[in-house]
Amino acid sequence: MVLLANAVTIVGDPHPLTQIAFEVPAAAVAVWLLIRWGILPMMVASFIAELTIYTPLTTDFAAWYSGPMLIVLTTVLALAIWSFEVALAGARCSTTNCWNGPPDGDQRLSSRRNHARASRSWWRTT
Repeated sequence: MVLLANAVTIVGDPHPLTQIAFEVPAAAVAVWLLIRWGILPMMVASFIAELTIYTPLTTDFAAWYSGPMLIVLTTVLALAIWSFEVALAGARCSTTNCWNGPPDGDQRLSSRRNHARASRSWWRTT
């Protein structure tokens, strides 16, 4: 499927082996992303790829194209930070639970279970 999707690009290139070496893994990652997570992450990845490919990058801030570069990099960074915040879903991010996950599963869920058990046992004793 991946080769068929890139057949026109590969056949029309003067160096087809180089084209295969870059196009096939990129298309395979795109298909995997689409199958694994769906259309929205695929569209965001395509948007970011197009932004970064067609924006000239520079370290010379006096260049005329440094303004658009900063806007694109700021947009990508803001989108990444916002996505990270949404993925956390309001959970606090400390060094123990943000990168490695909570030590004993979801702490909020386990505390709710313990509270429910305590309230049920209190109800039965009265």
